[in-house]
Amino acid sequence: MDAPLNPQAVLKPQRAIQIALLAVIVVLAFLAALHTVGDFDAGWQMAVGRYVVEHHSVPSTDTLSYTAIGQPWIYPAFSGVALYIVFAALGWAGLSWFCAIIAAFVTWLITHRGALATAALAIVAIPLIADRATPRADLFTLMLLPAFLLVLLAARESKAKLWMLPVLMIVWVNTHPGFIFGLALLVWYVVAELVERHFTRLKLNAPWLLATAVGVVLNPFGFKVLAQWGAIFLSPFRHQSGPPSVQMDRFIGEFSPTRISLNSLFGASGLLQAAVTAIILIGAVGVILELWRRRVPDALLLAGATFGALRFLRFQALAAIIIVIVLGRLLDEWYSEIGEGRLSSSLRNVASIGCMVLVSFMAAQYVTNRYYVMSSSTSQFGAGESWWFPEGAAEFIKREGIPGQLFHEYNVGGYVALRLAPEYPDYIDGRGGPFGFDLFLEQWRLLREPADSPAWLQVADRRGINALMFSLGRFGGLGSVDVAGFCRSQNWRPVYLDEVSIVLLRNIPQNRSWIDQLEVNCAKQTFAPITGEQMDRFNQLSNRASLLYVLGRDQEALDALHDAESIFRYDPNVPLTRGQVFRSEGRTRDAAGEFNAALDRKQTDTAWMALGTLLASEGRLSDSRDAMRKAAQLSPRPYNAFKSIGQLSNALQEPDDALKNFDRAQAESPYLGEAEVIGAEFLAQLDQGRAEAWRQKHALPKAIEYQQRAAQRTPTSQKRWVDLARLLEAAGRQQEASVAMDRARQLSSTK
Repeated sequence: MDAPLNPQAVLKPQRAIQIALLAVIVVLAFLAALHTVGDFDAGWQMAVGRYVVEHHSVPSTDTLSYTAIGQPWIYPAFSGVALYIVFAALGWAGLSWFCAIIAAFVTWLITHRGALATAALAIVAIPLIADRATPRADLFTLMLLPAFLLVLLAARESKAKLWMLPVLMIVWVNTHPGFIFGLALLVWYVVAELVERHFTRLKLNAPWLLATAVGVVLNPFGFKVLAQWGAIFLSPFRHQSGPPSVQMDRFIGEFSPTRISLNSLFGASGLLQAAVTAIILIGAVGVILELWRRRVPDALLLAGATFGALRFLRFQALAAIIIVIVLGRLLDEWYSEIGEGRLSSSLRNVASIGCMVLVSFMAAQYVTNRYYVMSSSTSQFGAGESWWFPEGAAEFIKREGIPGQLFHEYNVGGYVALRLAPEYPDYIDGRGGPFGFDLFLEQWRLLREPADSPAWLQVADRRGINALMFSLGRFGGLGSVDVAGFCRSQNWRPVYLDEVSIVLLRNIPQNRSWIDQLEVNCAKQTFAPITGEQMDRFNQLSNRASLLYVLGRDQEALDALHDAESIFRYDPNVPLTRGQVFRSEGRTRDAAGEFNAALDRKQTDTAWMALGTLLASEGRLSDSRDAMRKAAQLSPRPYNAFKSIGQLSNALQEPDDALKNFDRAQAESPYLGEAEVIGAEFLAQLDQGRAEAWRQKHALPKAIEYQQRAAQRTPTSQKRWVDLARLLEAAGRQQEASVAMDRARQLSSTK
């Protein structure tokens, strides 16, 4: 179908309303995507672009780190070049504007040939499009996929040739691995033409299809890029095996599956969650409609898009684009065939105006920052750099000339690559491939070790690590490291601390002069005055409150929370943090009130988990289990919630329910295969829970089997050896019980 906005087909007032609707939808997309840059991967991609610009060559090995320098690595580089050029010319603000323009263009692309149905679907999709419109390579897939699909659809509906596809593919394969989706669309097009018996048209376009396929190898890496990224995208075992980047996906939030919540459809969890739920439901309806219309290829395309949105959070925006284009065309076509005579012009105008009212409401959520606060986002409305980046710490390291290699967590790696390299190459970043899964596990394990543990000293010696830099952002940073423990460390001394970052130096003679001059006292450190616009001040106060709570400075944390709430009274994280402070002080009734207040503002798995833990401590086990079940429904990675449900079911003498939830916890956890080593304690808790459940079912052999496994996973846990000894004794296996008890005594004597 071509453009229904034909002046001969509609009255001038109706046409004006439709044009106005399209305009406000495009403006909404621009405003929704105009946010500060806070993406974890933006930095390393721009750092690669910088390398290409400075060296006039595309690297095929790692050039950014000291842990994987020279290791093979293949990635389309010219997206990084484009982003770096924008950044070099216009800074962080320029990147924000660039992404907003791309989001507006994509929205115009998918709506400008549609009518009311397409426009309405696009409104639903905009939060998803805007969420992915960040300065990273898949921004180009966000733009190229709809262009690719629209060209194919135009060819199916007319005798248009596919001459544009080879050009798009050459750009695509040099900017993002998402070109694999382009190849999938080519296969879909060929199948559709064969099913619909359009052999002449297929023959006409065969040269362009072949040229598009050949275009895939027109990149600096040739066929290698297809072999590598095809294996990653098409692997049916993404969570079991595969290349390092695939194995790491188990720990990365954007590769989590989508959790459908009907509550979110009505805005209880924010615009993004509502859009996700709605677009998946719409996609499912679209599959049914396409099958009813006997358009099997289109039904398959919608089914694939809907499955992709369900399977991975990362693919929600691409799925939404496909659903808007394909289903929008169907609904617009259906309306033009049978609906125009039944739907008055006035009613159509009312529907259009209603859409514009909805657009205005959504725009207000973005420009007032309500969306970003309710979504616990690291970004905020406007242009520039996100508040969470450790800018002060990076400036401190460069200014003071801190020697040696730098350790940092995974999320900060991209920022380090851009901001500190090449003087300070990064330890690990979001690329995955050159580092290997072993290094990813190494940093994961280190972050869970005490600061003065032998593991830290061994890795520091082996890799020449002399300084640590941690993000303390309340989302994605503060919870990954025991900052209070590092502040008390003897082997590492804090030399810089602000609301969002900390730098520590290794406590060795060579660093004595820096430590004597720069050491800070975490218990007494004062922070810079709160400055900036309203949202800047809110984020400073909120993050300061979370850090002060972690450092045990409770009253200061409460004061900061009070000041933050005076700026935005609807943030669910403020009462959540206040409840955690109250619980640490033993004020359980006050803590429960704050957790419930957080849930009144927004239903989150974190708040339900906090409330469930508090209820369990008060002996309200059934209520606690109900809370944990709600947490599991909301969490993208509910393995901890399922573990807690199983433990509570054991306490309630319901072993069958406990076993079911322990199995679900293990299936949902990332601790599979090689990753079991960093999930030993979690897996041991599951095995110990299973042992207790089988004991309650009077199946001592099974109970002993699981308790043995729990003890073996954590061989230094005295309690687990004692529990094993008691089970063996109950089974009459006295000799084995004595051995287990001797092991427990040995552990006791070494403490």
